[in-house]
Amino acid sequence: MAKIGTTSNVITQNALEQYLVISSASGTTNAIFDDLTALNISVNGTEIVSLSTNAILERAFAVSNQVGGKSVTTNSLPSQMVLPLSDGKIEGVNVNYSFTSTTEYNVYASSENLGTENYFWSTSTVNSLSNNVFQDFRTLVLPELAGQAIINWTNGFSAKFDLDAGKELVALASSYMSQVNIAEDSIGIYNYDGSIASVQYFNTDGTNAQTAVINR
Repeated sequence: MAKIGTTSNVITQNALEQYLVISSASGTTNAIFDDLTALNISVNGTEIVSLSTNAILERAFAVSNQVGGKSVTTNSLPSQMVLPLSDGKIEGVNVNYSFTSTTEYNVYASSENLGTENYFWSTSTVNSLSNNVFQDFRTLVLPELAGQAIINWTNGFSAKFDLDAGKELVALASSYMSQVNIAEDSIGIYNYDGSIASVQYFNTDGTNAQTAVINR
């Protein structure tokens, strides 16, 4: 993994690496880059990452976590904080990384192989007592409380889950190991194999809008 710069400056590269790491690849808490509040990445002038607020960034960087855990009172194992950007290193493209942060953090990038497809990271706001349908996603991060999710699979089956801190939704992990990831305040739904046709998210909070993070 190579250091490509810091969050104090716009970083320009002539290739898009597969993975992005800010500050550290792992830590004993999720608060690895507390002061980072916005990340924007463009490839050949097209924005592929548009994320703001520290909470949203930590959800996005943590959703692909396949190690770590949390006990009742403290994090018991390190959590990976890595943002996948593509299916491999894409050479010959103009890449700009832009950050908003009051603290200077080191920025690293790495790849496992050559790639051809970049991913997109964005957010969607769902108003109080409203719903939205999400399709064609790799991962979808939903708030873990005050909501319901109807998951529709490509085989025609559908099921409704209460977002009650993952107590219902986590059952999906029994059929597909990476189907669900429960983070500090959210739930990640995985669709790497394309088996999910859509997810309809209902925000049941009577007062507050909720934000979903989408990786396509």
